[in-house]
Amino acid sequence: METFARDRDLAILEPWLYRDMAWLGQTLCRGTANVSGTILEATAVDNAFTAAPVEDGMVVVVGGAVLEVRGVLGETFLEVSMLRSSRTEDSIAPGTITGATFHLSTFKPQIGVVHRQVLAALGLRPMGEPLDERMSELAILNPRDLDLLETHGALHIALAAGGALQDRLAPINVRAERHKRLFGDERAKTTVRIDTDGDGAADVVKGLRVGRFVVG
Repeated sequence: METFARDRDLAILEPWLYRDMAWLGQTLCRGTANVSGTILEATAVDNAFTAAPVEDGMVVVVGGAVLEVRGVLGETFLEVSMLRSSRTEDSIAPGTITGATFHLSTFKPQIGVVHRQVLAALGLRPMGEPLDERMSELAILNPRDLDLLETHGALHIALAAGGALQDRLAPINVRAERHKRLFGDERAKTTVRIDTDGDGAADVVKGLRVGRFVVG
């Protein structure tokens, strides 16, 4: 399932989550690596990048540096970049890193939960699900406008899980509540343009203000 937000979007707002609390997500692979320019070469890895599978937009932490994956070049090679402010920017070389430990984790399951809820609120069907009377999410003409909404929702889920056994005033829970609030703010102002007949023009404009929207 292709989501609107990606790990790199979460890392822009909360990079420490991937560096210090990767256990809240799914660690796909770990090992040691060198970085030269924008190329990461794993010198030892417990799960090949092609088998993990690693995807564009995921996040790899190398020697404490939080980098985004721009592409998988082979079983032990990735194209990486420092975190960019937008997906359309060119890669930013992180510099030379030699013999550093790395881990690659994803919060794709948490993003997926929010993605399904956003589509349900719009009455749309996620790609990959059995056909029914609903239109698929491909009818959305402005999917990038939903990136930040999904990002805040996924961060709330992840951080709330990490702080479940802590006091509500613990820093992680304060941050979780902040993302819950920002999720609500983003939901209130987001409108979605939907093409109902496949002609490339918006036939319906929907908001996400109505109804209860639960993200944990």
